Amino acid sequence: MRKEFKIQFPVYKVYAFNDKAGEHLLVLTENNFKGNKHEFNDSIQAFHFQLLNGMLKLKWSFLDFKIGLPQHYVQEQSIWFWSKYISLKDLNNDGLIDPIIVFGSSSESNDLGDGRIKILCYFKNEKTAIRQQNGVTDYDRFCKVERKFYQFPFSMQTHVKGIMAKMDENGVSIFPAGWEAAMKAKKTAFDEGY
Repeated sequence: MRKEFKIQFPVYKVYAFNDKAGEHLLVLTENNFKGNKHEFNDSIQAFHFQLLNGMLKLKWSFLDFKIGLPQHYVQEQSIWFWSKYISLKDLNNDGLIDPIIVFGSSSESNDLGDGRIKILCYFKNEKTAIRQQNGVTDYDRFCKVERKFYQFPFSMQTHVKGIMAKMDENGVSIFPAGWEAAMKAKKTAFDEGY
């Protein structure tokens, strides 16, 4: 299976779920490396498989990695899946699971305070993303929401906003002040100046 589907990294977690389309596997992988004191990840990859006639069929996959200077204002230290915020629910009662995958990064200097967050939302195998850049100063923070997100079912949008609120509550994100109002107004980019 690893060779056939080009799974390069160690498997971090596997989620099995069922919906009216059948049986599914969400496989999350992370590429580890040893730091001075801890283990970190430089890359992650996810795979969504469906079991059809006893065979696994790849529905979608994605790859992401830590970034650093010069294209980013801080050097990232690690990237990983935030399984606490991953959701595999039928959010619009159509009998199909609507996966929401969350992952983020940390910086070498300020841990999550300078990290990035991505929230990937899948509706009928169509992906949209919310990208958050945390920052220790107000002008470093910004959020981008793909326009397609606002075309997804309202129940899905509400669920994602609930995940974002929980992340703020838990202190792992620093969404720009007024982010709820910006999203209600269907803004695709907003920062502390909103």
